[in-house]
Amino acid sequence: MHFANLVARTFRWPPPDDIHNVLPSGEFLDIFDCQFPGDSHIAIAESNGNLSKVCRIIVHQPHYAHLQPAVRPAAVAGMFYPRGDEQKRMLDAFAAASPKEPTCEAKAVMIPHAGWIYSGQLAYRTLAETKIPSSVLILAPKHRPEGAGWALCPARVWDFGSGQLENDMELTRGIADAVPRFKLDSLSHQREHAVEVILPMLARLAPNVKVAGGVLGFGSEDDLFDGARQFADYYAGLKNPPLLIVSSDMNHYESLARTEELDQKALDALETLDPRRLCTVVAENRITMCGVHPAAFVLEALRRVGRLSSCRKIGHTTSAAASGDTAHVVGYAGYLFF
Repeated sequence: MHFANLVARTFRWPPPDDIHNVLPSGEFLDIFDCQFPGDSHIAIAESNGNLSKVCRIIVHQPHYAHLQPAVRPAAVAGMFYPRGDEQKRMLDAFAAASPKEPTCEAKAVMIPHAGWIYSGQLAYRTLAETKIPSSVLILAPKHRPEGAGWALCPARVWDFGSGQLENDMELTRGIADAVPRFKLDSLSHQREHAVEVILPMLARLAPNVKVAGGVLGFGSEDDLFDGARQFADYYAGLKNPPLLIVSSDMNHYESLARTEELDQKALDALETLDPRRLCTVVAENRITMCGVHPAAFVLEALRRVGRLSSCRKIGHTTSAAASGDTAHVVGYAGYLFF
């Protein structure tokens, strides 16, 4: 595409609130997902759906690695969870088997992120047990290779096929500033399911909630616990802290008996509230708990700020309960942390 009107500008990042006035004409919508050599990027201003102006921006903070889309589109709607009327029907069924009102106010929860037919009921019931504040932070494992290893979604809106939720941009940017390992990177979230499958449940239970979402790829435990320490320092200063949601399944693709055995080892470690013990037990027993690092991150952060004293198990199930396949099984657990 030929951009006829190129205007040189240098901003601190994020762009100033008056960027609508900075641009010569047209309405600034957002920064779109594209990357150019070096640290210079392109922001597109559109008016009435037509390209009107292009503005060159120099990014000063290294964790803003990509230009970012305004909306993170649904990637797995119709696959991991349904759209439209079928989505509503499943949510109605989940709600009918869950508490009608919250029974507690947890600091954090751990819920599964598999297809709804396997783990949706347990995930929904766990969320329904606790009061959901105005903001939540979902931390999930990184299942896809593209993008930054630790990545926060920078899109302003999450789309989940039959609705949308707003991203908590203040929380997202605050975490990126506090924990340098986290990058604001849409590419890491483009095809990731482990945050998205939770969104329709949150929208049903707390329609006005804002959602920050991050993925943590596997790395060293030193990096993991250093990042948790940095996050704890930031979290401790929040007047209205978010509910922390760990998105994790348990052991993957072994027999039902073996899955139940390994899941119990991991859950016993989880219930000690000792994140290093959890990491050690999972590693030594080769338990394929995909969200072990998000879980350890949250436990360590809460422990450091003195807000972790107990947990409550909501339930455990496996894919075999839905599929009947006892040879290749995935485990799922729901927990509240106080």
